[in-house]
Amino acid sequence: MAGMNRHMRKIILILIGSAVVTVIGSAALSAAQAQADKGAAMMQLESGRLPAATFPHRLHQEKLDDCNACHSMFPQKRGAIKELQAQGKLKKQEVMNKNCIACHKESKMAGKSSGPVSCMDCHAR
Repeated sequence: MAGMNRHMRKIILILIGSAVVTVIGSAALSAAQAQADKGAAMMQLESGRLPAATFPHRLHQEKLDDCNACHSMFPQKRGAIKELQAQGKLKKQEVMNKNCIACHKESKMAGKSSGPVSCMDCHAR
């Protein structure tokens, strides 16, 4: 840079500054998109004969930090559980019994904080 004139150095600094702003802006946009792709913070899960359960989706995401802990049983899309049940690929209450309640009981037995372990804890009348 020693041999460059003042005007050329100014142009180079502007270009470098623009590149930095672009990279930071792209990272912020990616972070915002990743947050938006996580689904709703709270969800109402319909269950049939019992009242809908309020599901703290974001709390589970933060605590588990692994979407596959739940989504290995069903895809990450609205209505996936009902759709799989209608196709006969999931039994009613299979997700709750094999996944939710089992995980909560395991946490409780390990002395960790856990979620509800009975149906009526989530499906309040």
